[in-house]
Amino acid sequence: LDELDRVKPLIMENIGFASLVRGSDDDFRHIFSAVDGRAAFAHVQQCGCPMLAYTRNSDGVEFLAPGCHLSLPVPPIDPVSTIGAGDAFNAGIIYAILLHTPLPQESSSLSGLPWQLILEAAIRFSEDVCMSLDNYISPEFAKTLNPSNPV
Repeated sequence: LDELDRVKPLIMENIGFASLVRGSDDDFRHIFSAVDGRAAFAHVQQCGCPMLAYTRNSDGVEFLAPGCHLSLPVPPIDPVSTIGAGDAFNAGIIYAILLHTPLPQESSSLSGLPWQLILEAAIRFSEDVCMSLDNYISPEFAKTLNPSNPV
């Protein structure tokens, strides 16, 4: 935080390069003083990014894009550790996008994807990581992943 004034322009530039940004309520509160998902999305849009996955810890996940606002709950869990949960959430998004996109070269846009299914997968990835001291999904969870079972 003591370097925010120096790095904030770089953060905003990086957001502008993205098609989708995932950030937590804490991230957006610290960087932009945003108090909710809509306020965070306004900042993301101002930077040039059209989509936001906004995580709120045990309070759920929001997906915001022009003309779309989804709010999903997360299952109540007793986490062992939250280290790696954000990275696992990101991995779950990527996994599910790849499952729902026929060929990467055919999709120049992320719009039109089944975002509820994608976010549900991301939540499951993150939930699995929170249930152990490991910072990655469990081998048991990984065995459940296959194209015919999108999580």
